[in-house]
Amino acid sequence: MIEIPSTSERAEAHIVEDDPSAPLAVTFACTGGAWYRLASMVAADGWRVVEASPRERAVLAAHGILVQEQ
Repeated sequence: MIEIPSTSERAEAHIVEDDPSAPLAVTFACTGGAWYRLASMVAADGWRVVEASPRERAVLAAHGILVQEQ
């Protein structure tokens, strides 16, 4: 689950793992398949990962992204 602090909006995101050497990306069901580089959105736009499964946490941690539970 991603939270966008500027709007307090939360959206379910799915990790895109097509290419392990590529930057970690996520996709949202509501965008029709568009994907976003997660690290860039966390750094530049303040997105926060607020909920993740243990497997997702491991993938995020491998890319230097932490889950910030509320």
